Amino acid sequence: MSNLRRYFTDGNYYFITTVTRNRIPALVDNSDLCITAMKRTSERFNLEILAWVILLDHIHLIIDPRGENISDIMKIFKQYFGFLYRQRSGMQKGRVWQLRFWGHVIRDQKDLNCHIDYIHYNPVKHGLVHTAREYKYSSFPEFVKKGLYQEDCGEREKFNFNGEFGELYGFNNVKPPQPRPSLPQVGLTYSDFIPSETEFGSRPNLRKLHFIWE
Repeated sequence: MSNLRRYFTDGNYYFITTVTRNRIPALVDNSDLCITAMKRTSERFNLEILAWVILLDHIHLIIDPRGENISDIMKIFKQYFGFLYRQRSGMQKGRVWQLRFWGHVIRDQKDLNCHIDYIHYNPVKHGLVHTAREYKYSSFPEFVKKGLYQEDCGEREKFNFNGEFGELYGFNNVKPPQPRPSLPQVGLTYSDFIPSETEFGSRPNLRKLHFIWE
């Protein structure tokens, strides 16, 4: 399990799930574009991306928006990625992402740890790899480097996650997932997205814990 007590402050961490239109499995093959879009969005809003994972047709993030509007943040992220993806693929029209996204307001330290573990174990859950450390498209390696995980985390213990994490929402009439292709073996670096260990001011307590926003 993760040990992140140095990070949690009351309020304002969000767990976000956003899915490609019609579950198009385009994200891992274009993971570098996802990372670029995350970096540009982070710089534009001066936000903190605490943990993340890129799957074939969706991504999970934990974000501290630092007072910025979470809908604006996700809109800009989708625009950045969509622009880069169209340039690469030659796609002339049509949406890359579902219009909406699913979110959850992190309640406390236990909730934060649960969602961080969910993010890093998600590739195993989907059958893409056998262990979290095999997966190249998440913040897991940096958590290991910082001593927040052991490298074999999740290999000797079984993770069980109860609750809703936004992967099966149907408000956009999404199609069932298509057969998953083999993952490309591409080495990437993710250090730009690991938050510095600084203390932030107080955050408002938010009562609404789950949301679906444009």
